[in-house]
Order: sequence, then structure tokens, then C-alpha cells
Amino acid sequence: MDIERKIRQLKNDQKKVDKSIDRNKLKFIEEIKNGLGDDIKNGIKKTEPKEIKEEPQTKGLFRNIKQWILNLSKK
Repeated sequence: MDIERKIRQLKNDQKKVDKSIDRNKLKFIEEIKNGLGDDIKNGIKKTEPKEIKEEPQTKGLFRNIKQWILNLSKK
């Protein structure tokens, strides 16, 4: 059964991707804990506040963002 083999391969690929995402997420969190967060805070403090302009949000953009958030929350 070629289809079953392909399904197993896709599941294994998904596991590899999930592990990679988890590893990179932990790495990013550690970088922030070890001082990268201070660099970001100092950079924000140094910039002058700019006027925020509200722009109309398109329906397509909202759907894309909503779908992206839903996909992230599933993992």
C-alpha cells in the first residue's frame, strides 16, 4: 500500500517539524531570558514615540491572521 506508506512518511515529517518548532521556541525563550530581552527594552526606550495611524483592516487580512493564530494554538 503506497498510500499508507506516504501517510506514515507525512506523519513522521510532521513530528520532525513539531520537534524543530519546539526546539527553536525554547531556544528563543532562553535567549530572551539571558539578556536579549534587555536589548529589546533598551531599543524601545531609545526610540521616540510616533503617532499611530489606524488603517482599515481588510477582511482577507483578518481571516489570514485569525487562521494563523488558530494554527499556532493547535500546537
